[in-house]
Amino acid sequence: VGSNYIIVAAPPDAPLLVVSPSSLNSGSVMTGATAQAAFVISNAGQATLSGQATIGEGAFALVDASSVSVSNVAFSVPALAWTNLAVRFAPATASAFIDPVVFTSNGGDSTNMVEGRAVDLLRVLSPVLSGDQFTFSFDTVTGLTYLVEYKDSLEDGTWVTLQSIDGDGTMKTVT
Repeated sequence: VGSNYIIVAAPPDAPLLVVSPSSLNSGSVMTGATAQAAFVISNAGQATLSGQATIGEGAFALVDASSVSVSNVAFSVPALAWTNLAVRFAPATASAFIDPVVFTSNGGDSTNMVEGRAVDLLRVLSPVLSGDQFTFSFDTVTGLTYLVEYKDSLEDGTWVTLQSIDGDGTMKTVT
C-alpha cells in the first residue's frame, strides 16, 4: 500500500513561523473612521518563537498590547501555540492603500499584505437647475465606479440609472 502525502516538520527543538491569512482586506472605510483585523501568528515548532512584525508609516498600523498604533511589535509564541496581531486601518484621505507587514523571527520570515480603500462623503459641487436640466459636478477617487441614478418622483420607489462613471481622481460633471 502506497501513500500520497508528505509530512513537513520543523527540526526538533526549533520554532516554525506560520502567519495567516496571507493577506487582510479592510474593505471600504470612511475617511476618519477605523477598521481593525488580525493576523494569526502560529508556532508550528517545538521551541519558543521570537520575532517582530513591522509595517511602514501610513494608513495602516500594528496594534500593541496597550492598544496603541505602532509600526513595530515584538512577539513571543510558545511551541505549538498561536497569538493574534491586530492591524488597524485609519485612513485620513480617500484613496486605495496596500502595504506589506514583514514578520521576522527565529523560526523564519513572512511578508503578508494589508489593503483597504478609504472613501469620503460625495460632495455635490456647483449644482445648477436650468429649466428641466440639472447639472452637477463631483470629485472622483481613482479606482472607484460611481453610479448616477435618478427618480422622476420622490414617491416612486424605483431608481433609474442615468450613467456609470469611472473615477480617475478628477472632477466629473453630470448633465
